[in-house]
Amino acid sequence: MDKARELVTTLDGFRVEIENNNPATDMLLAYDEVQRIVPSLKVDMVSAMSISIDFVDADGD
Repeated sequence: MDKARELVTTLDGFRVEIENNNPATDMLLAYDEVQRIVPSLKVDMVSAMSISIDFVDADGD
């Protein structure tokens, strides 16, 4: 998570990144790092909030 935070905080604004960097490698690396930690974050949140996940299909959900 620290690496993802570091990569994101070093970025300039979205428009600046897109206009000045072709391809926007730093932005893409930051995006990839954030996406790498998302599954772990979701698992930890479910556990921390004591949420019970069921895999039964329910209409309207």
